[in-house]
Amino acid sequence: PGSWRLPVEPCERCETETPWVARNPPKFQRFIAPAKPLPMLVLVTSTNWPFWKCSTESSAPTSRTESAVTRNSAMFVAGPPVVKRLGQDLTKQELGGADIQTRAGGVDDAVDTEEEAFERARRFLSYLPSSVYDLPPTTPCTDDPERAEESLLKAVPRNRRQVYKMRPIIDAVVDKGSFFEVNANFGRPIITGLARLEGRAVLLLASDPFHYGGSWTAEACQKVVRWVDFAETFHLPVVYLMDCPGFMIGLEAEKSATIRHGVRAMAAVNQSTVP
Repeated sequence: PGSWRLPVEPCERCETETPWVARNPPKFQRFIAPAKPLPMLVLVTSTNWPFWKCSTESSAPTSRTESAVTRNSAMFVAGPPVVKRLGQDLTKQELGGADIQTRAGGVDDAVDTEEEAFERARRFLSYLPSSVYDLPPTTPCTDDPERAEESLLKAVPRNRRQVYKMRPIIDAVVDKGSFFEVNANFGRPIITGLARLEGRAVLLLASDPFHYGGSWTAEACQKVVRWVDFAETFHLPVVYLMDCPGFMIGLEAEKSATIRHGVRAMAAVNQSTVP
């Protein structure tokens, strides 16, 4: 709707230690105010992004629904000059480079060029409605709905101790070429992405046996919560290819509060109203 147009603000690539938010509170509020009803993306292409630590909730001050960085970019709450006062002498890449942020879940994807980042943004938005007041668009399907994939007959091994690749199964099940994975390096026991079935957009979740046998770790639970809530917000049906033995166990699992995150994940799934 015209009343929800997002203002475009110039990016200030400053070298100061004062965050852009603190220096420009009115501008920041205008930038974030439309985020609640609209899909919102953050593309980080600068090597100095001094304040962004993106949150997943649409009501949070630095909200977003999807984010991507170029591999030479960096993102952090406070930059190297500030954290050096804590005794941590780090470069921008060591502190908040693409590898750090994608594994921490701070951003969803890393690409090599700005062109790739914008292409991913366009493709991501193609699965979503223009606002929460609309339904996701359905596109013409060129994939034969009667298509049979012989590979699926042997995709899951009979030996329950043997791991297998889930992504080829996903590609075989959804419309050909439609699977768009997000958040690949975070919460890796769960694969998340967008896809189409007969042209209709869906959120796809799938277990990945290559990581803890598909057990839900604390990070995997956080990932489930975020994307199930995302599907609920934008009216996307959820397709879950499940091969999960349960929650991760052991000392590290307890120290990372897997119980709390696991209960929250189950609540998110049970409270969702989408198919």
